[in-house]
Amino acid sequence: HLSIRRQRQMCIRDRQKTLERLEWAAILARLERYVRTSVATRRLAPAEGETVASALFETSEAGVRARLAETDEARALLAAGEPLPLGALADLATPLRRARKGGVLAPRDLMGVGAALRAVREVSRFLAQRETRAPRLADLAGTLTPRRDVEEQIERCFDASGEVRDEASAALAAARRSVRELAGELSLI
Repeated sequence: HLSIRRQRQMCIRDRQKTLERLEWAAILARLERYVRTSVATRRLAPAEGETVASALFETSEAGVRARLAETDEARALLAAGEPLPLGALADLATPLRRARKGGVLAPRDLMGVGAALRAVREVSRFLAQRETRAPRLADLAGTLTPRRDVEEQIERCFDASGEVRDEASAALAAARRSVRELAGELSLI
């Protein structure tokens, strides 16, 4: 009988041979051209101590079949000229880690959060409207939690260039009004 450790080693070696036969590196290179987020790009690169296969592959037949069914639904939407409304999204891993520790986020980071929240809302609505054609994807979208309230607060506080709007707070609006008035008075001197 083979030890469990030996069986795992054989399995990993066999998996590596399979990946080579499939030209997995070429598949990943091609896939990388289509990913839209840095998170997705990182998923294509193995973390330390793991292979790409262990990071991306399902471990059960049921899992494989479920992912294939989701892929079929996504391909059908694309073929119908209906891609997910994602756009480019910022990598929020570092800012969110900072926020969890009580850190302050820069305007650019907050605007990235706002864009991600908008994407969550739009993708949720998009897939809910297509539930009959993409039920699995609609179920996945149902696990997303749109936060329109936070999205609106960010939009209210920052303009498109990342500058803080006067409307961000009454105190800020009053302070800026005072500065403008004083600048006007100084220009008369």
